[in-house]
Amino acid sequence: MTRSKLLAAVSMGAALAAGAASSGNATVLTFDIDPIANNDAIPDAYGDRVTNSSAASGAFTFGYLEGVGFTPNVTVEYTTDTTVPVQWWDTGYGDLVNIAWSNQHIGATIILTPDAGFEVVLNSFDLGGWMGDQHDNLTELFVRVDGSPVIDYLDNPITVLGGSAHSSFTPGIASSDPVSISWASPWFVGIDNIDFHQRASGDSPQTPQVPEPATLALFGVGLAGLGWVRRRR
Repeated sequence: MTRSKLLAAVSMGAALAAGAASSGNATVLTFDIDPIANNDAIPDAYGDRVTNSSAASGAFTFGYLEGVGFTPNVTVEYTTDTTVPVQWWDTGYGDLVNIAWSNQHIGATIILTPDAGFEVVLNSFDLGGWMGDQHDNLTELFVRVDGSPVIDYLDNPITVLGGSAHSSFTPGIASSDPVSISWASPWFVGIDNIDFHQRASGDSPQTPQVPEPATLALFGVGLAGLGWVRRRR
C-alpha cells in the first residue's frame, strides 16, 4: 500500500468513525397501521415515543421506518380545523402508499412535541395529489414552532405532484417547543413519510455519543496506519 493510499484509508476510517459517533435518533411515519380502512381516523397514539419498527398499541399494530435510531422522547398529535379527524387512505395520492389526509377545505395539522430536555428536528415530509392530479391550489402549507409559522411554503407557487410522483419538502427545523406541519386545500392532498429525529437540548447538529466498538476499530486502523507511515520514513 502506498503512503498516499494509506493516508486516504486513514481519512476514510476517521470520517466513518465521526459519522458513527454523531448519529442521532430518527423516525419516519409511514402510516403503516393494521387494522385500518380508508376514511378511518389516524389513531391518536401513532408516532408516539417510537422505539421499534413495529409496535402494538391497543387493537393496532403500528409500523415505522428507522432513520438512524428512533424517537422515544417525542409524541405526535393529529388535529383539524373541525371535528372531522385526520384520516387514513391506502393508495391514489401520487405514488405514495398509506397516507394521512384531510377532507376538502379542512385544514389539518400534525404536531411533534419533544419531552423536556430534548429537541425535535423535522427533517422532511412528502405530499401527493389525489387521482393523478397535480394540485397548485393549496391554501395553506406551514411549518410552525410553538404555533408560530417559521416556513410559509406558499410564499412561492407550489405544485403538489400526483400520478406516479409526489412532492418532497425538507424544512430541517429544530426546536425544544412543538414543531408542526399544517396544510389545507380545496382538493385532496395526502401526507406521508414524515421524517424527524430527536436530540438533547443544546446539542447541534447531533447528540455526541460514545463510539461503539466498530467505531473504535476504525480509529484503531487509522492510528496503526499512521504508525506504519512513520516507521517507513
